[in-house]
Amino acid sequence: MIGPGSTPQRLSRVSEVFTNGVIHQDLRPENVLIGSDGHIVLTGFDLSKEFPRRSNDIPSTPGPEEDPPDGNPSVGAEATSTFCGTTEYIAPEVFQGHPYSFEVDWWSFGTMLYEMLSDVVRTASLEGVIC
Repeated sequence: MIGPGSTPQRLSRVSEVFTNGVIHQDLRPENVLIGSDGHIVLTGFDLSKEFPRRSNDIPSTPGPEEDPPDGNPSVGAEATSTFCGTTEYIAPEVFQGHPYSFEVDWWSFGTMLYEMLSDVVRTASLEGVIC
């Protein structure tokens, strides 16, 4: 496992992916590597979904005042509903079959951060990558 000092660099890499309009959809420790220069490198983009490039703002889920009438903030041009990822890191909306966007990678990032800080690894009843 990569040490806590790399958390800002992980956050930076995830933000770069979002800025380029990509939902990774399989963000997990095995896809976060250390490059030959010592910097974090994200891999495993085979399940990713690409949207038009974004501004430099880090995407987030809209607040309640911005939610569409059906209450799902992900519905829109930058949403998908593909059921894929590694079970231990999949966000609830994916399991529930709701359309989703960049927030699923924030869920995965938070799960990795929790595991790193608590030294507790989550387990799931299903194993492996689902797609």
